[in-house]
Amino acid sequence: MDFALIHLGAGKHNEKNKDHYRNLCFRALKRKKTKNKAGSPNPYNYVKERQSFEELLSVLDSMAHVLESSPLTNTGRGASVNCEGNILCDASIILQESKILHSSCCEITSPFPISVIIDNFKEQLNPRHDHILSPLATVYHKSSCRPSLITPSNQDISDTIGISLLNNSISLTASSSGGNLFKPIGRIGPAGIIGSAIYSDFNDCYRVSIMCTGSGEDIISMDLARSVCNYLLANMTEDAFASELMSNHIEKCSSKYYLRSEYGLYVGVVGWILDAHSRDLRVIYAHSTESLVFAYFDSHIKFYYSTNNKVGKLLHGEFKCSSP
Repeated sequence: MDFALIHLGAGKHNEKNKDHYRNLCFRALKRKKTKNKAGSPNPYNYVKERQSFEELLSVLDSMAHVLESSPLTNTGRGASVNCEGNILCDASIILQESKILHSSCCEITSPFPISVIIDNFKEQLNPRHDHILSPLATVYHKSSCRPSLITPSNQDISDTIGISLLNNSISLTASSSGGNLFKPIGRIGPAGIIGSAIYSDFNDCYRVSIMCTGSGEDIISMDLARSVCNYLLANMTEDAFASELMSNHIEKCSSKYYLRSEYGLYVGVVGWILDAHSRDLRVIYAHSTESLVFAYFDSHIKFYYSTNNKVGKLLHGEFKCSSP
């Protein structure tokens, strides 16, 4: 695997836990390598680079287990309960290769939501479905018993988690979340809606993957990840600052909607953009929340705990990475 980017959400993180966030990110990103199993890769429909796809799925699952096991994240074992005291998570996944393939699940009772979406995704790409794919969005009810989950009583929980992996010409991006604390029955958050929490796309010049977190209803209304992704692909140039383009677009886009957050614009966005010709790779971010926690691996692991003193106003930046 050439590159990995993860985030622990945007919101109001407790700065006293900064070292814990760093350690969690480092433990997840150290799962970047997995042992290849003997035998040929599974013959998935619509996937050309099957060996790379298998490797990325394995790495994604391994990293997700670390993040979803932590009480510091609002998903899996640390997820918020809904109004009935149950834990139901949402998750989605996007494969970017020669085409875009995606899947989403909601009401996941497993403590490892991304593992569930991976299994669902692999089933959709199974050669047995030669004529009809299984539904792109499904409700997960396979577990008849509630797992032993932990919801911390403090307010140090972040929001949606996201993982994006890049290997050669293929990328895999996934997200999972427990949603709002005491959310109403039937509420589906951005992590369960393709284009909201995550989106990936490409053209002849660039490949882009975007992950969003923050005020869920506003992210859904703006279709934020897809909107940012499409805007960058349409307007990015060699000399432009991608994070500035992204920030200006989010500001303009948000002005068209009634925002439900008390702060107005309350989102965090992080992603990467790859120049298809020069192979120049950048990590880009913007957030109007108090904090945004993310980390990435290119040749080394880098951790960032970004803080913003002007809540509701976007702070943005970008980093040039080692070429994949």
